[in-house]
Amino acid sequence: MIELRLDTSQFVIVGPVLGSNGDPISDKVLPDCLYHSFLRANWSQMDIVSRNWGSIINVPGYYMLGLLAIDVGVLGQAEIYIYDPSDMSQPISLKCSVVSQNMWDVKYSRALLKTELHAQKG
Repeated sequence: MIELRLDTSQFVIVGPVLGSNGDPISDKVLPDCLYHSFLRANWSQMDIVSRNWGSIINVPGYYMLGLLAIDVGVLGQAEIYIYDPSDMSQPISLKCSVVSQNMWDVKYSRALLKTELHAQKG
């Protein structure tokens, strides 16, 4: 499960997007998908059609999705759902967890993980 930082714009890797024949689709346009939503923990649904969306070079079928701070403004479980039955063999359902900024920083921020080593005689 992906952990997302509360109230922070961020990118998420989405995929694989597979065609009806099982091959990766590298030119999928998000607005063309029939379903594209971000379901938040309070059951509110964010339409993500206008978010940044771009294919990842040399990784067929995978995309970067840019989420805005407003998308991840509710703590708890969330889900990204993308599907176009006309040319995708299966929907993309990405489970996420929106965590507090402090928790995310403690786990992932390099700035907070500085350590100092001291030699001790004795």
